[in-house]
Amino acid sequence: MLVELSRLQTPRGPALLGVGSAGRSHFSASIDVDPDVPDRLRFEIACRIHEPPAWLGSTYRGPGGVVRVTPGPTADAPPATVAWAYTFSPDGLLPHGKIRGSQGPVPPAD
Repeated sequence: MLVELSRLQTPRGPALLGVGSAGRSHFSASIDVDPDVPDRLRFEIACRIHEPPAWLGSTYRGPGGVVRVTPGPTADAPPATVAWAYTFSPDGLLPHGKIRGSQGPVPPAD
């Protein structure tokens, strides 16, 4: 859960930085405009885990139902940092393949 949100200026333009925690895990999130496609918002999430999580990812509910974005499997044993990223655009939610832990197309939630 993100508990603090700050606005900052970066060399690429304005961005939001969020931090928070859940249990023994600590989260950070950066949100900015995708430098390659101006009508996309890019979300980069990282979580410092100290034990294997029961579930880890981002969940959104929209007109098409629930969508979940999760990091791919990691070989790192806790403590470890797990990261995932995605973009929102007029075309919907898309995974961002340049961040370790991202996976292919986002399947609908059960």
